[in-house]
Amino acid sequence: MSRGRSPGAGGSRSGKYIRNIRGLILRATKEIKEALDKRNIDYDLYVRKSRGGLEGSVFIVYAPRDKLAGIVKPKKGHDIVVTIKPLLKSRIEIEGLGGLPTRLSKYVVVGLDPGMETGLAIIDLDFNPLLVLSKRGLDREEIINLVMNYGIPVMVATDKNPVPDMVKKIAATLNASLFVPSESLSIEEKEELIEWLKRHVDNNVTVSTTHERDALAAATKALKSYEAKFTHLESKLAELNINIPINEVKYLVIKGKSVSEALEEIIARSLDSEKGVTLPPELIKRLVSNVEFDLRNRIRSLEEERKELIRENELLKQKVKELEYKLIELRNELELRSREESAKVKSEREVQALLSRYNVLATYARKLERSLEEFKDEVKVLTEALRGVLSGELKLVRRIQLLKKDHLTSSVSKVGPLKKGELIYVVNPVITDDEALNTLKRLGIIILTSNLSKELIDCFMRRSIPVIDVKDNLVLELDDLVLLRSEGLDKLIKKAQRAIEDYRKRMMKVMTEEDLIKLVNNYRAELSLGRLENT
Repeated sequence: MSRGRSPGAGGSRSGKYIRNIRGLILRATKEIKEALDKRNIDYDLYVRKSRGGLEGSVFIVYAPRDKLAGIVKPKKGHDIVVTIKPLLKSRIEIEGLGGLPTRLSKYVVVGLDPGMETGLAIIDLDFNPLLVLSKRGLDREEIINLVMNYGIPVMVATDKNPVPDMVKKIAATLNASLFVPSESLSIEEKEELIEWLKRHVDNNVTVSTTHERDALAAATKALKSYEAKFTHLESKLAELNINIPINEVKYLVIKGKSVSEALEEIIARSLDSEKGVTLPPELIKRLVSNVEFDLRNRIRSLEEERKELIRENELLKQKVKELEYKLIELRNELELRSREESAKVKSEREVQALLSRYNVLATYARKLERSLEEFKDEVKVLTEALRGVLSGELKLVRRIQLLKKDHLTSSVSKVGPLKKGELIYVVNPVITDDEALNTLKRLGIIILTSNLSKELIDCFMRRSIPVIDVKDNLVLELDDLVLLRSEGLDKLIKKAQRAIEDYRKRMMKVMTEEDLIKLVNNYRAELSLGRLENT
């Protein structure tokens, strides 16, 4: 999804147009997303964000083209373009993990940076980079096939927290562990990880884009989180002096086993296999001795636990007897007290009911008191306002929300008919209804507002409607009326009227004969419309 055309250079209109297009792309993207979600169609979504909306968006939909019929349609409009293209596959897709090649023996860690351009990095368990690339429109199936060409994935990593949905889905599909940093990696941290990797491995590490950097940094960060365990593993193997596949042990450690558990499992596997592993007699003797020592310690520990449990059991038996005697005493006491308390139960219930009723009434009374205080405050404010109106210090003016005919009609029904030369306060004076403006112009209405810009002044000037900023004169806003300070208001009105008259004179000087004829015709039409409305 993208823009239909590019705006002209410069100007506020150009900026407004761009913001409008971004908003249209955002709205269309949301509509398509809701439609796909409603029908449970699998997809990945990438967007290019911008101020006020989106510059563009891409859906990679995992469904045949005919399944989108009636859901998403191609569109080539003046403002936005929606394009649907099939992703042609030049390879055989693997249906689920059951079809993944089992011949692979190398374990790999995958780093992903999904987006409009996706970064992918694959490293082995010795930190050697096997693949680093970035590509636009890289879908899940293509990523999975690329990964399986290099080895068996044990971990899928991201540099973002929260984790992107696409990374979750790929980790689940590959049955790999998911690595998510405690917080999103900073640019500085990612650069440091890449520099560490360059020093650590012999081959040349090259990243061409920020997406490749982010993916490789994520994979490196994930594998480094096991660095201490791997170091411990290597020292253990050196101590035991045996030759076993170390990456198999690392795989089990990443899957959650301790170093000792992983070593025991791989050694057991090696001994049971046809190939086998020949252990030195000294090592066998040491392993047997360690097992015997552990068993003796375990037996002693269990014997001590057994004796402790016997002591606790005797104490608990004694405690049970004491509690049984206590229970008999309490039952007797309860029986005596129940006779005395039964008479009080009824009266207590009545008291409780009265207390509940009292609490309800007390809460209602407090609410009424608060409402009364608020009402008194409002009366005080309105009284002062009326005094100001009577003294001439304040002026009472009609108030509407928008310059629309239905707002004017509503005001007339509540406040009374519009009068010639009347002042009207408009909360949001955006010009949206020409019919309402013609009514105001015909009656010589003067617009007052607190939200005025140069663009609005020019628009009202062209329509010969005076508009005044009374932000400094505003005292109180009610539903359909406002109170304004009278001081200086007449001067503002005369100034606005003079500005209209000056504008008319300037326009008369530059008007052609054709413009004058058009102006006279418009004036006659307005007079005719006014006579019809009066009739």
